[in-house]
Amino acid sequence: PPCAGPHSAVMPAATQALRTSAWSTAAASLPPGASIADEGTSWPSVSTSAAQPARRSGETGRVDCRDTSRATPNPSTTRTPPRDALAAAAPARPDRGAPIVVRLLGPLELVLAGTSLELASRLERAILATLALQVGRGVTMDAIARCVWGDDPPPTWRNSVHVRMSHLRRRLDDAGARRDLLATAPNGYCLALSPDEVDAVRFEGLVVAGRSLLAAGDAVAASATLQEAFDLWRGDPLPEISSTPAGAGEATRLLELRELAREDHHDAALALGQHQSVIGLIEAGLVDQPLRERRWAQLILALYRAGRQADALRAYQRARVLLIDELGIEPGAELVDLEAAVIAQSTSLDLSTPVTVARVAPPASAPSPEGEDPPLDWAERHQEVPLAGRVEEVG
Repeated sequence: PPCAGPHSAVMPAATQALRTSAWSTAAASLPPGASIADEGTSWPSVSTSAAQPARRSGETGRVDCRDTSRATPNPSTTRTPPRDALAAAAPARPDRGAPIVVRLLGPLELVLAGTSLELASRLERAILATLALQVGRGVTMDAIARCVWGDDPPPTWRNSVHVRMSHLRRRLDDAGARRDLLATAPNGYCLALSPDEVDAVRFEGLVVAGRSLLAAGDAVAASATLQEAFDLWRGDPLPEISSTPAGAGEATRLLELRELAREDHHDAALALGQHQSVIGLIEAGLVDQPLRERRWAQLILALYRAGRQADALRAYQRARVLLIDELGIEPGAELVDLEAAVIAQSTSLDLSTPVTVARVAPPASAPSPEGEDPPLDWAERHQEVPLAGRVEEVG
């Protein structure tokens, strides 16, 4: 019976019968296989522990059956989940070594372990873009203000920068980024990443490498490297800070570098004999940049090598009319000399051993007369933008 113990003999018979009835009713309602000692079972006003003695209450002879819900759990009946189950239920720890990429060649994007992190605050995006442009180097508070607000920042701009940096750090920490990613620098902050982890900086490195390969005569590797650089672009660069003079200047610099890289890519294609396929690319580029004489020279050479001498001469006339109408100037010496070479059908325009972008040295077997400078061929006079495929002097 419930409340059995050394004091059970003093319980009135009627009270004992009532509690015994309640015990029996509750035990009958147990699910199959359960026992009255199962932890978590609740009984109405009846103790489930046989080891819990009844207590007298003063002189009345009443017995106090204590509520087991308030009693200390019995260690022998407490069920502890297995260690494996506890480990599986615990939240996963973030991987602090996950790779991070900041993309600036288009709308700013912060990618952590292949997943893009949403940064809703425009100010946070602008600050991060400013730091990413100077990746690995400290950026002063004044430089941040110039890129984000221009020459007229609000009175509380310093506090705004500190608050937003705190938000950025917390957001990155929650996502599992390294805790030293946004470091404090003297009078400013620093984005502690490698240059290859910021697409704009990586783009610049690829362009330099591509031009070096082209200068060394490896047009195949140069073309592949420059194409890899172009593939990093997703849209207009730095839209978060392009409304300020400092931000707009950085965006313009990146766009101009891309145009120069495109012309280097055209040179590599011409050196590889891809003059047929590059004609359309050059024409499309001239729609956006019609005053770039180097691009007109590449178009003229590509048309000539494709067997379209008349179209090459017409391209020269298009360039001349455009320059006169837009700027009131005649074409430069590069285009004038190239037109003469096309009219003369110079064999030096034919595809042969590719020349490099660097200055072409005079032949060692033909020393110049004493006291005279060596004559410059057509490619030498325009050493910064020579036509690929030139070896001999244009007559």
